[in-house]
Amino acid sequence: HFKSIKKFFISLGSMAAASVALLFITDSIDRFINIFTTEGTAAIRLGLWERAWSLFTRSPIFGAGFGRYNDIQSLLTDNLAGREGFLAFFLHPRFLYDFGHAHNSYLQVLAETGIIGLGLLLSFWGLCFYIIFRSFRASRDNFSRKAFLAGLSTIVVLLALSFTEHYLSATTIMVGSSMIVSICIGLGWQQNSVKKDLKKGINA
Repeated sequence: HFKSIKKFFISLGSMAAASVALLFITDSIDRFINIFTTEGTAAIRLGLWERAWSLFTRSPIFGAGFGRYNDIQSLLTDNLAGREGFLAFFLHPRFLYDFGHAHNSYLQVLAETGIIGLGLLLSFWGLCFYIIFRSFRASRDNFSRKAFLAGLSTIVVLLALSFTEHYLSATTIMVGSSMIVSICIGLGWQQNSVKKDLKKGINA
């Protein structure tokens, strides 16, 4: 319903109502409420966020080292080598490969790769959003516009969800998101190519 704001909000409201109903039917309501309390998972997340932010402030430019957040958490030590507050790295030889993370993509990326890493990451997704948005505005084909909206929505949802989980590195999320965004960018390039060919034909 991309042409009708009213139909869009009706659909959105219907999906929200169905989601609430599913929370009660599947007995997931307690788990959902627990997200907003200061105990349980919320308290754990706050602790992980605080740890990630602390690491970032100690090495704000390049972070403590890519993939080293879990190592620091498991070893319960965060002795960084270098000039703390400017440029320092975690050089312990032990590496831990597990599913642990800071439950916030932005804070984890800041902790591991600093402002440079997060800046490059956000620039990449911002560029993807710009390319798709420009293609959406230029397109007059309904199917293509729906596809472009799917790509734009994917990026927005991905970046929003990354505030509470490290979805920017979750394979199950990134495979689907990358495919949708890539297809949209390819579709945009294809449309631009067709328009250029038409212009050449007209000029000829």
